[in-house]
Amino acid sequence: MIIMKKIYLLFIILLLFPTIILASTNTKSREGIENYGVTKYEVTPKNKKYVLDTPYVDASEKLYDFAEILTDEEEQELYDLISGFNEKTGFDLVILTKSLPYTDDQENEDYATDFYDFNDFNKNGILFFRNDYEEDRYFDLYSFGDAQLYYYDTRLSDLLDEIFDEIRNKEYLSSIKHLISRLNDYYDYGKLENYFVDNDGFLRESNRYYIDENGKLRKIINYQIPILPSIIISAIISLISVASMVKKNKMIRNATDATVYVDEGNINILVKRDELVNSITNRTYIPPASSSSGGGGGHSSSSGHSGGGHSSGGGRHG
Repeated sequence: MIIMKKIYLLFIILLLFPTIILASTNTKSREGIENYGVTKYEVTPKNKKYVLDTPYVDASEKLYDFAEILTDEEEQELYDLISGFNEKTGFDLVILTKSLPYTDDQENEDYATDFYDFNDFNKNGILFFRNDYEEDRYFDLYSFGDAQLYYYDTRLSDLLDEIFDEIRNKEYLSSIKHLISRLNDYYDYGKLENYFVDNDGFLRESNRYYIDENGKLRKIINYQIPILPSIIISAIISLISVASMVKKNKMIRNATDATVYVDEGNINILVKRDELVNSITNRTYIPPASSSSGGGGGHSSSSGHSGGGHSSGGGRHG
């Protein structure tokens, strides 16, 4: 009897062990679940295929290492850091890895944003995606909802540049720890602000950005006068000016020499001097050397196939 109990206990442990080790790679079926498990968007005939193609996961885990680039101990260490960040900010931080063959960078973005949108994560959050596809490794950072006010395109792009060398060298634990640390720093720096000079010449700070009902980052633009009337008035003034110049031009005889216009008897030049009246400086942005290996500037756009919005760091190859 004692031997049977030991065998039974060993059998239970063997059943549970794979579940514990592979918790971050477990997926569930969407069939038979209300709205196929999607809580933030409506599943329609247009996006249903993409919903069903998106892995359905336990949203509480936050770390999904499908490419198996992290050890169990590293996953646990990162999970604790992720939990601390989520508790501090109220956002969801999600880490996703996958060995996903692709021919275009947009395929990476669609996969990552669909994963976030079609699983039960907070509508406000950040997702780091590492595609460990051997022929062309890729990584990017995305923000959703109100998290875009803290982690907008230029900040996301800067963060990717900071961790580029570590990611390229496959130092995944240190690179993600570095990323989480800097995400905390940027949260402490505060939201996206717009600085302007008021009528008295003072530098002012105003939060002129917001997230619309579709989760897209928008800028509030305040016009001092209505646009349409100002366009009409400008057009009328321009027409009057052009008509006046045409009329004057008809009254002037053609000249073949510049001296025709000079009354030499009334010219008396007292002083000659050269003055610089205007200068134009062109600036060209040169990206950091690390991003030149396959990255670009960030952007804000619609999410993959949900119709929502997100910001991106622009992606990096390496």
